[in-house]
Amino acid sequence: MHLTAERLPFLGALPERPLVAEWAPVPGVRWCSKRVPFCLLGARGTPEQLAAALQQLATLRLTATWNVVVNDGAAWVMPRGIETPTPHFAYALGAAEVWGRWCYMDEAPFVAATGADLERALVAAGTPALPA
Repeated sequence: MHLTAERLPFLGALPERPLVAEWAPVPGVRWCSKRVPFCLLGARGTPEQLAAALQQLATLRLTATWNVVVNDGAAWVMPRGIETPTPHFAYALGAAEVWGRWCYMDEAPFVAATGADLERALVAAGTPALPA
């Protein structure tokens, strides 16, 4: 787990749509998903409601692994299909990358990385987007 007071615009800048999540009923939670080419679920509500939503998703076990980012009153969940989306990103893709902070161990791949590489890494690591 990483805790930081830093603010990044990445998640907030992604377009989103409301989501009817009858499969995850949590009173008071407003579900949504980001309009991206991989699954990125959002839950909005009080801290208690977000905790209940995350517990509900954990109970459903969408995938064996998933990343969670809590940011600006929303919990974002990215169910993961694979851990390391090589050749696009040679490290385990975690919540930091979903949040917009890409963590590299070596300078050369960091300098060589493009936005297209990072998007391909998210798509490769994630699961398919939910239907509209």
